[in-house]
Amino acid sequence: MRYSELALVVIRLKINSEPHHVLIRHSKWGDWSFVGGHVEPDEKNDWARAAVRECNEELAPLRFGDDFMLLPLLDQPLRWGPLASKSAGDEPTIYTAQIFALRFLKPPADCLARLSPDEFRIVPESEIVSGRQDPDALTARAINRVDPSALAWDGTLSSLPLKMHPLPA
Repeated sequence: MRYSELALVVIRLKINSEPHHVLIRHSKWGDWSFVGGHVEPDEKNDWARAAVRECNEELAPLRFGDDFMLLPLLDQPLRWGPLASKSAGDEPTIYTAQIFALRFLKPPADCLARLSPDEFRIVPESEIVSGRQDPDALTARAINRVDPSALAWDGTLSSLPLKMHPLPA
């Protein structure tokens, strides 16, 4: 049996009073999901270190400590499976994931304008949890565990400089 540990980061904003999530495109797997990824061998038992590394890699040029901080969302990591792993040729895998909330330290529009609009998308939370536009089961599973008050920025925004629409089917 294959085992995979993941550090995932939720970027949740209120736009026009409705919750939305910033998702990243994973061209290798052909889907959209949270920022984050596999815990490296030297990061075992250090979920926060893995989350910071993944954010610095995937959100570049944004940087942890300058543009955002991370907050753990769960007391204990989630565990599920076995499921077929896209990244391992559909090998049955048991997953363990810790989820963090990204909190912007600067206005989100300024930060998100620095990201590639082709690689990131803002998606209404209702599109993800309804199952109509589920980017992947893990993203929907994680959102169901996220405290609704875990926002990346206090207050409601009217717009942001990324594509804001449902995910492609």
